[in-house]
Amino acid sequence: MHLWQIRHIPNRPQTLLRLTIFGAAFICVSVTLVATTRFVAGQAEDRIKDRAEGNDKGAEAAEFLDRVRQELQAHKSVKADLSQSVSIGDQQFKVTGQYLSSGNTASGMKLKLDYLVVPEQGAEGAMLEVCDGKELWTVLTLPGSKRVTHRNVLQIQKAALAANQKGIPESTLNVELGLGGLTALLASLERTMTFDAMKQEESEGHQRTIIQGRWKKEFAQRFPKGKDDSLPAFVPDLVRLYVDSQTLFPERLLYLKKQPEKKSLRPLVNLEFRNVELDGPVDEKEFKFEIPPDVVPEDVTKMYVDRIAGSTEAPPATK
Repeated sequence: MHLWQIRHIPNRPQTLLRLTIFGAAFICVSVTLVATTRFVAGQAEDRIKDRAEGNDKGAEAAEFLDRVRQELQAHKSVKADLSQSVSIGDQQFKVTGQYLSSGNTASGMKLKLDYLVVPEQGAEGAMLEVCDGKELWTVLTLPGSKRVTHRNVLQIQKAALAANQKGIPESTLNVELGLGGLTALLASLERTMTFDAMKQEESEGHQRTIIQGRWKKEFAQRFPKGKDDSLPAFVPDLVRLYVDSQTLFPERLLYLKKQPEKKSLRPLVNLEFRNVELDGPVDEKEFKFEIPPDVVPEDVTKMYVDRIAGSTEAPPATK
């Protein structure tokens, strides 16, 4: 789940902390082996349209993002520290953690995310997600409570592939179901946003390529609008992706909010990856999960399968 998909953020600290933990990481560590051919083809059609309309910058930026995603997908492993700052209204949070993925194999993509959410006021919370390519375990720790959920990734993939044959939108198969990883996050950006600006930046001998995107009209229309036709406070207006020009690794993701009264932009969410290691050795024990003592896990597989099949049942709270 993306942070701006939370439709309402209440002022109760415990609930707010819970919602922030669900949304703050963006890269929701689940497995996405659902075929993306349909959506990629759609992106190619968009780029052809851009060229026909003379939007060379848009076509260049879109093609670059596609290269970045494919390069990321080709790595045998990715390991990085992550930090994230979130600012929505008067609510401020900082997130720190580690991201680990081991590439596309016969047993599926293995992923692990471990992060801590620290609000400026109130209690801390933490989440651990571990996926061995077949099963996804999530541990949510809040003050005085711990919840463990389990998802059978293979069952969800099977249901999603069947749903694809029925023409179910990609948004249902990926974002709304919380199936992700960093590669899928980039795929989501490709699908939901139009990238129309691109530039180079160099700092201390380090060169980065920056591309900027905004919501596609059909996605922007899904959010309620204010009297001045503005998006809600928790929904960004623009996204900027900062990519290492040499490795093509996406080092920073910056979500920006317009400030009409100041005619400027302010950061809504800033996600950064540091100490990035590509294609290094990975201990397979990292993807082994042990159920904490005195906790009874909850299997939420059926909820996700029902969601894909078009059930009206609400999705589970854990993404």
